[in-house]
Amino acid sequence: MSSLRGRVVKRLLQARQLTRSVAADEATPPPFDAPNQLGERLLKIRKDAGSGVSQERFAKLMDDHLAGEPALDQPMISRYERGEREPKPEYLEAYAKVAGIELSELTKLRSSADCLHVASRPLRFPLVPSIALLLLAALLVIWFLTQQQAGAHQLEAIYEVGSTKPLRLVRGDHVLWQYEADRPSIMHVPPLMTDLDGDGSKEIVASFDPLTPEDAPGRIVALSSTKDLRWAESFGGVAAMGTRVFGNHYFTHWLKRFKTESSDFIVAVLAHQPHFPSLVLIIDPTSGQLIGDYLHPGRIEALYLTDLNLNGRDELLLGGINNPGQGPGRPSLAIFELPFVQATEPDAIFGRLQLRETQYFLFPRNDLFDLSMSVPAVKGIRRGGVGQYSFDINDPEGRAISWTLDRWLRPLGVYPSDTFSMAHNEKLDHLLGQEEIDSWLPIDRFERAPNANWNLGGQDR
Repeated sequence: MSSLRGRVVKRLLQARQLTRSVAADEATPPPFDAPNQLGERLLKIRKDAGSGVSQERFAKLMDDHLAGEPALDQPMISRYERGEREPKPEYLEAYAKVAGIELSELTKLRSSADCLHVASRPLRFPLVPSIALLLLAALLVIWFLTQQQAGAHQLEAIYEVGSTKPLRLVRGDHVLWQYEADRPSIMHVPPLMTDLDGDGSKEIVASFDPLTPEDAPGRIVALSSTKDLRWAESFGGVAAMGTRVFGNHYFTHWLKRFKTESSDFIVAVLAHQPHFPSLVLIIDPTSGQLIGDYLHPGRIEALYLTDLNLNGRDELLLGGINNPGQGPGRPSLAIFELPFVQATEPDAIFGRLQLRETQYFLFPRNDLFDLSMSVPAVKGIRRGGVGQYSFDINDPEGRAISWTLDRWLRPLGVYPSDTFSMAHNEKLDHLLGQEEIDSWLPIDRFERAPNANWNLGGQDR
């Protein structure tokens, strides 16, 4: 290691051929001391090496070297020799130029010196940071082991979509129990793992759909972690629209729990097989009591819970399509203000008593949807800007339009997707312009769900 220092210094002396000289102007100091005084300077600088040298200072020294006014920074050289500091590539190159050594040769010398030094020097760490690092490492190990142990003991409900295999509750690789419905059933949505009664233990809520119409009705059950039946709710029932009769065969499309400061309920959305109605069940999670049900004239594709008008009471928003009977229908939105209210009069489509909507909306169709006879539906509901909500309407081809409404559900803007615009311009005899887009802005409002295929007009919003 000392040989590296000596080699650099020697090359410096050889390259510069430093000798004592007297400047013509006494005010101008000589650029460098004579060789016999160089050692004294080296010893003095080395003695002061304990304070270290900053990168900024080193950069200045290098600038001095390259400017032809060399200055020695022996502490920095020594730090490099000892491996305490790693020089930047440009600094190494500068030292090599000043020392008259090829950069590759200097790198070799440093590598050999570093290897010797690493083998001989003791490890030195500041005491306080070392203790902190050890404590942090210990905490990380404890956390990792805890997570592994928790994962091994975590309960998990296992099911297979579209399978008649029984529901299983497992912990790690161990199957605790299996549950089969009392009639041939199939599961279409994942079960809920949720604490129904606030006792700290999670229950399993699962929906078992009838395998065939003869196996109806289906059942939603709540089971404890020890397989005790907490409650069960059957679903289905025969419905009619005029002379049309719909059987008791439904399958689960949504199963979700909504829990806020002011609301707590389970929503099950069941789609009829093979016709259009959707049956919505609102269930009390603790008792399993049916709060109410709602038969909608079309598929429900989106659920959203929010306090629309900031009155402290939540609203449940059900987005989908209204298309009973023959016809493509229109995108729809049903609003229910909580607490849910039972209607006192039968609804106009199915003639049954059910939960009453607070408001009901139909979004307009357009010439592209009409040309392809597509069935667009509200597929997504999300919060937009302050006091705004976005309603994403897609048809089966993936062509989307988004409506932005304020908290009073007044339309603010319509935004067709690029896919929609491209399809419109390719299939129709005119290009999509802003005037046509603006014509889609109004939406129709109703007190109850109408039959959208009758082309009923509501109150313009």
